[in-house]
Amino acid sequence: MFTAFAFVLLFVAGASWGVHEKINHHWSQFAARFPRLNPQFWNPAISWTNKYRAWPDDKRRTWVPVFFTDAKHLLASGSQLALFAGGMLLNIGIGDGRPFWYHLLFSVLGFVSYTVGNYI
Repeated sequence: MFTAFAFVLLFVAGASWGVHEKINHHWSQFAARFPRLNPQFWNPAISWTNKYRAWPDDKRRTWVPVFFTDAKHLLASGSQLALFAGGMLLNIGIGDGRPFWYHLLFSVLGFVSYTVGNYI
């Protein structure tokens, strides 16, 4: 049960990081593929201003935590959270008497799940 959920979390972590990298390094391709998405949230070249009340006139920060202000921060934070949680769930059974190779195999499969999510 925990193992399947861990693989899903690791897949989500990889997918989140893949989208994060796509919007940061290939924004024009991403925008062409998803033209209806709001660039004020998704385009990192301008979305960083969302953490301010009314950039550039008012440079005070909003009360909203920065990871909710734009896609770049939301995807990075979500990726880290899912990666941490998935890793924890994969290692819940350490010390339960299973051989080392079992845990090593599931760690490798977890990495494969992350990589597939990142690729997709």
